[in-house]
Amino acid sequence: MLINLKLVKALVFATVFGTVGTIDASVIPASAGAMIAQQNGKVTGVVTDDMGPVAGASISIKGTSYGTISDMDGKFTLDGLKRGSVLVVSFVGLTTQEIVWNGQNTLNVKLASDTQDLDEVVVVAYGTAKKSSFTGSASVVKSDKLEKISATSFTEALQGMSAGVNVSNNEGNPGGETRIQIRGISSMSGQTTPLYIVDGMPYDGSISTLAPSDIESMTVLKDAAAASLYGSRAANGVVVITTKKGKIGKPVINFRGAWGTSDNAVKNPTKANPYEQLTNTWRAIYNDKYYVEGMDKQAAGDYASQTVLGHMVNPRVNSKGETVYVTPFKWTGDASNYVLHDGNGNGYANPDLEMVWDESDYDWYGSVFSRKLRQDYGIDLSGATADGKTNYYTSMSYLNDKGFANNQYYKRYSFRASVTTELTKWLSMGGSLAYSQYRQNVSGANRALVFSNTLNSPYLRNEDNTDWYYSQKTGKRIYDFGENSANFFGAHVLQNGGDYWNNPNDEDFDNYAGNMITAHYFADFKLPFDIKFKTAINLDDITKNRYLYSSAIHGDGQLKPYGVTVKTSGGSATHASWKTQSVTWNNILTWDKSFKDHNFNVMLGQEFYSTDRHYEYGYGEGIMQMGMYELNSTTKNWAIDSKRDCYSLLSFFGKVDYNWMNKYYLSASIRRDGSSRFSKDSRWGNFFSVGASWRISKEKFMEDIKWIDNLSLRGSYGTSGNDKLIPRNTGNGSSTLDDEIFYGYQGYYTSANLYDLAGYKPKTVPTPKLKWERNEQYNIALDFAFLNRLNGTVELYTRNSKDLLYYKALPLSAQVGDAEGYNTNLGNIRNRGVEITLGATAIQQKNFRWNIDFNMSTVKNEVTYLPDGAYIYENRGAGYKLEEGHSIFEFYMVKNAGVDPQTGNMLFWVRDGENGWKKTDNYSDVSSKDYQYCGSAIPKAFGSITNTFKLKDFDFSFMWYASFGARMWDYVYLERTTVRDGVGVIQDLVDGKVWMQPGDNAEFPRWSASNYSATRKNSDFYLFDNDYIRLRNVTLGYTLPRSLTSKAGLSNVRVYLTGDNLLTFGPAAKRHTEPETGVLGNNYNGNTDTDNGIQGSRRVYMCGIQVSF
Repeated sequence: MLINLKLVKALVFATVFGTVGTIDASVIPASAGAMIAQQNGKVTGVVTDDMGPVAGASISIKGTSYGTISDMDGKFTLDGLKRGSVLVVSFVGLTTQEIVWNGQNTLNVKLASDTQDLDEVVVVAYGTAKKSSFTGSASVVKSDKLEKISATSFTEALQGMSAGVNVSNNEGNPGGETRIQIRGISSMSGQTTPLYIVDGMPYDGSISTLAPSDIESMTVLKDAAAASLYGSRAANGVVVITTKKGKIGKPVINFRGAWGTSDNAVKNPTKANPYEQLTNTWRAIYNDKYYVEGMDKQAAGDYASQTVLGHMVNPRVNSKGETVYVTPFKWTGDASNYVLHDGNGNGYANPDLEMVWDESDYDWYGSVFSRKLRQDYGIDLSGATADGKTNYYTSMSYLNDKGFANNQYYKRYSFRASVTTELTKWLSMGGSLAYSQYRQNVSGANRALVFSNTLNSPYLRNEDNTDWYYSQKTGKRIYDFGENSANFFGAHVLQNGGDYWNNPNDEDFDNYAGNMITAHYFADFKLPFDIKFKTAINLDDITKNRYLYSSAIHGDGQLKPYGVTVKTSGGSATHASWKTQSVTWNNILTWDKSFKDHNFNVMLGQEFYSTDRHYEYGYGEGIMQMGMYELNSTTKNWAIDSKRDCYSLLSFFGKVDYNWMNKYYLSASIRRDGSSRFSKDSRWGNFFSVGASWRISKEKFMEDIKWIDNLSLRGSYGTSGNDKLIPRNTGNGSSTLDDEIFYGYQGYYTSANLYDLAGYKPKTVPTPKLKWERNEQYNIALDFAFLNRLNGTVELYTRNSKDLLYYKALPLSAQVGDAEGYNTNLGNIRNRGVEITLGATAIQQKNFRWNIDFNMSTVKNEVTYLPDGAYIYENRGAGYKLEEGHSIFEFYMVKNAGVDPQTGNMLFWVRDGENGWKKTDNYSDVSSKDYQYCGSAIPKAFGSITNTFKLKDFDFSFMWYASFGARMWDYVYLERTTVRDGVGVIQDLVDGKVWMQPGDNAEFPRWSASNYSATRKNSDFYLFDNDYIRLRNVTLGYTLPRSLTSKAGLSNVRVYLTGDNLLTFGPAAKRHTEPETGVLGNNYNGNTDTDNGIQGSRRVYMCGIQVSF
C-alpha cells in the first residue's frame, strides 16, 4: 500500500505535538448514521485531540503489522479491511482506542489525554507487558526526555528521571563513567552497576559507546517481580534498553545537529593573588618562629621576610650571574623586602613591588580549563514496506566532545541497522548490527592544581624575568617542571596534554581507543494452540586499547634547547589491550490464552551466556628520539603481562501471569542459574518471585466515583542472586570492577622467581564452599489516577542481601605468597525506603499546556549481620567503620572541638575516662576509642521536579534535582585552606577565619610553614553535610510552522537551546566543591573511588536543530 507524502512527514512532527489530549474520548461518525463502506473495505478519517489534529498517530489492524499513520493534518486512509476488524488507534501520551470496523466509510477519532495510560506497553524481562497488568516495580524513560540532556552516555541523562534510581555524574570528563544505584547498595564491594539489556540481550560494552539518539525507551526494573527472571545478574537492578525500529509508513529521514560548549558545574575558585600569597606564607613562617620556637616578634618577622620567597620559588642565576627569584614581580635585588613588617607580627606586601607578568600568566585554573566546542550529529532512516510486513531502521552518528579541561576529548562514531520481516503467517525473522568506535583523551584537572600558587606560572620564565622559554619545535611556551616552582608536585597541571594520534609538541599523553561490534539475530515462530517460540542469539566483540607516553623531551630534567632535546633518561611507553567476546543464546516459549474472563500468559525459557576476556600489557623506558611512542622504541626496563578470564552462565526460567476480568492479577517466576564461578557442589542457584495486583477502581463499589480514573494495589516478593566477587580493600574500603574475581572457589598461583630460579607462589586460597549471594526483596505499591489530570505511585520496598560475597583479609601470620585473604560469604545488608512518583496536568487549554512531574526516593542502608565483628578503615584521611546497625559507608572519626583561642591549635573531643568527654590539642591523645559516628556517605533522599510547558509552537521545560542526607569528606577543601610550601590557598575561604594571635575565636587553626600537618589533623572538621539542589536541565524549543516547512518538503523543523547543570546550591558549592562524589563520599584527587584526578560534573550549553523529511 502506498502512503502519501503527508503521512511520512507527520512521523516526527508527532513527537512534538503528541502529548496533548482531552478529558473525554470518543469516536465520532462523520454523520448521524454510520456510512457503509465500499466493497474494497476502505476507511478514511481524522485523528484529533483537544488541541487539534494529531499527526503521526498509529492506525493499525489488531493482530497484524498492517496499518498506517495520520498525516500532518491528522488524516489517514486505510484499505484492505474486513468487517469485524479491530482498528487500534494510538499515540504517545494519549489513551489508546480500539474500534470495531463494521463498514463505516469515515471515522473521526478523538483521543483523550491520559496522564497514566494503563494500556501502555512497557518492555520488561524477556518481553512486554501492559502497565495495568504488571505486578512488578518498573519505571519507563522515553527518548523525548533523554534527548534533553546533552550527555555522552544515556546513563548521565537518567539522573532525576526515575524514582529509586540514584545517579552520580562524579566524572566530568567526556566519556567518563557514571555511577548508578538502584534502591541502594547491596554488596560488600559497594559496586552498584546494574545489568544492562539492549533489545533483549545483555550488553557487555561500555555504556558510552551506545549513542543515546538510538534509544527509543528505557525501563528500569527495580523489584524482584520485575527483575528475578534475570536471576543472578539482577542483584543491582536491571536497565532494559529498547533501540529505535522502523515504523509503519514510507521512509522517514531524521537529521539532528547540536553545537555547544561546557565548563565546571561549580565555578572554579580564585587562588590567593601574588600579594596575598606572599603575606599568607610570611604569616605561616612567622607563627613557627614566634609561637613555636620562641623568637621575639622582630626577629621572627625578619626571618619570615628573609625566607618567604624560598618557600615557593627556587633560586636561579640570571644572565648577570646574580642569584635571583623569578616571580610575577620585577626582581628587587633583595629577597627580604618583598614582605615588610612592623615588628609586632603584622606583615604586608611591599607597595613598591612592580608587577611584570599578566594575570593570565599565573592563572592556574585558566591554563587548565576553557570552553571548547562540542558537536553532536545524527541521521537515521526508517520505514516499512507497503504491506507493513517488513520494517527497517538505520542510523549513523558522530560525537566530538572536547570537554573543558586541558586536551581531553571523546570522539565516537556509531552505526546501527535493524530489520524485521514477517516471512509467513507463522514465521518472522529479524536482526540488527551495531558498530561503535571511539577515541578518548583523559587529560583534565589533577591534584597538581592544589600544589600551585600565583608566585609561579605553569610556564617556564627565563632567569632574567623578561620573557618565557619556548619550544624550538612548535613555538609553544615550555612548561615549568620544578625549575622555578619550589616543592613541585611531580605532575604538571597540564600533564597528558599530548595525543597518541596528534602530538606535534611531543607531550605526555594518556589515550584510550576502542570499538564494539554487536550482531543480534532472532526468529519468531507461531505454533499451534496459540504457542509462540522465539530463538535469539547475540554476539559482542569489544576491543579497548590504552596508550600511555611519558615524554622523551618534556618533564623533570628537560634540557636546552627546549622542545628539541631528548632528556638524559628519555621517555617511556605503555600499551594495554583488552579484548572481550561474549555470546548470549536464548530460547523462549510463550502461550497466551483467554477463557472468558480469565487470561493466562505462560513463558518457559533457556539462556546460555559465555564471555572470554583477554588482557595484554607492555611497558618500556629509554625512548631516546622524538615522535616515537611505540614499545619498539624503548631500550630498557621492559615489563610484560597478560591474562585470560572466562565465564559462563547457564539458565532455565519460567513465568506465569494470570488475569481475571482485568481486575485481579497474579504473577510468578522462577529461574535456575549455573555459574562457572562456583564449584560443582555450589554451582546452581534458584531464584523466584511472586506478585499480585488489584485494580480497586474496577470494583462495582467504585463505579459511581467518577473522579477516580484508576486505583490499584500491588505487591511482590522475590529473590535474585549475585555471583560477582569484587574485592574490597579492607584498608581503605575501595573497590574497582577491574579486580573482579572469576575463579572464586579455585586456588591458583603466580610467578615467584628467585634470582634465576623459576618458581611459583600462591595467588589465592581455594574456597570450594563459596556459594551464591542472595537478595530478597519486598515491594508494595499504590497506583492512582484522578480527574484525568493527576496520577502517581507510592511504593515501599525492602531489599535484604544475604551471604554477601567478600574477600576477607587474613592475619599476616596466615598469609602465604600473594594470598592475603580468601573468598567467603560474609554478612547481610538491608536497604529499605519509600518512592513517590507524581504527574499532573496543571493547565490544559487549546494552545497551552503545563505538565508537572515529580519523584522522590528515600533509602536507608544498614549492615544487619557481620559475624566477624566490626572493623575500622581509612581512605585518604576519612575514617569509616563497618558495623551492624550502620550503613556500609559510615564515617567514623574523632570530632573536632574548635580552635584553642590562646594557642591557635585545633582541639579534639576525647574520652575523659569517666564516661564523659574533654578537649585536647594533643593529637597523640586521640585513639580509636575516641572516634564517633559522623553520618553516612549515602544520601537519605533524592528526587526531582520537572515542569514542561507548550505554547503553540514553543516548548519549554526545566528540571530541578536534589539530594539530601549524605555527608562528604571534602579533601579538596582541606588542601585549599592549608598553607604549605608551594600551595596557594583559596583566599575567600580563609579570609578573616584564621587564627592570628591569642584571643582570636577562629574557624581555622594557626598556619604553619614547617609543620603544617600538625595543625591540620583528620577529624570531622572537614566532614560536611552534602545536601544540594541543582538546576539539572533547561530546554527551550521552537517548531517552525507547517505552512513554512511543507513548502520545503519537510515535515518537521525544530530549533532549540538547552543547558545542563546550570545552577548548583548547597554547602559544597559555597566551598567551590562539586557535590557529586563517588560512593565513599570522598573527593580526594577528583574521586577517591578511582583516584583518577578527573574533575566533577560539568555545565553544558547547547543549541541544535532537528529536521525530518
